[in-house]
Amino acid sequence: MLSRQCPDELARAVIPTDIVLVVAHLSGHPAKTMTVQQCWHGIARHGGYLGRKGDGPPGWKTLWLGWMYIQNVLQGMQLASLLSNQLDL
Repeated sequence: MLSRQCPDELARAVIPTDIVLVVAHLSGHPAKTMTVQQCWHGIARHGGYLGRKGDGPPGWKTLWLGWMYIQNVLQGMQLASLLSNQLDL
């Protein structure tokens, strides 16, 4: 909703920081200046959204697939951090 109402608002103001950091890294945008619309389009791209000139906004299925991908990446990062801490024992 915010990506359509306030597309130029900074993503880190309304989206959790870890999600913004992952999406920014994967899409090549700087996290500090990433807007809400850029973040949601980055998430949608991982769900199959192409973002061509004539394409409309991403649909809920595409956003859901992209969201699940980003959640899997976050879970992998958390697991890697946990396992690396356990290896130091």
